Amino acid sequence: MATRACYKFETFPGGDITPSSHNTVIVYRHWDGYPSGAQDHLHCILNHKNTLATEQARHFMECNDRNSGKTTTEETDHVHDDCDYFYHLAWFPSNREAIPKPQITVWKSTRYDKHLEGDWAVLFKGSFDHFMITDFKYYHDFMCPVNAEEYV
Repeated sequence: MATRACYKFETFPGGDITPSSHNTVIVYRHWDGYPSGAQDHLHCILNHKNTLATEQARHFMECNDRNSGKTTTEETDHVHDDCDYFYHLAWFPSNREAIPKPQITVWKSTRYDKHLEGDWAVLFKGSFDHFMITDFKYYHDFMCPVNAEEYV
């Protein structure tokens, strides 16, 4: 069974955080969507963290498709219903930094977990750099259910 995931890349060119100014792309990945798989796949954008979301998504898709030898990703306009994980990577502008540091929030679908209410649970929220070195082996014990409509 494949572990599907959606990745939302979001940047705010020029430091303007109004909804009309941001650059957003959603990518659907057909398998290896669990956090340790996402860490492997997101290595593709390490050298492109400070580019627009469209460029990050393009590098992410090209690198992952090239490394697997087949098409494993596709750009989409929504989060697919069959996604097990949702990764939101955002580069929020900061008054203190010339280059904003990327933040990532990871949600895990709770549709198969009868003990949790809601559609999604927050699994991780923090810096991209911290996400890339986190061991997710025991993270399932710390999920916090949320209403997905507020975030997606």
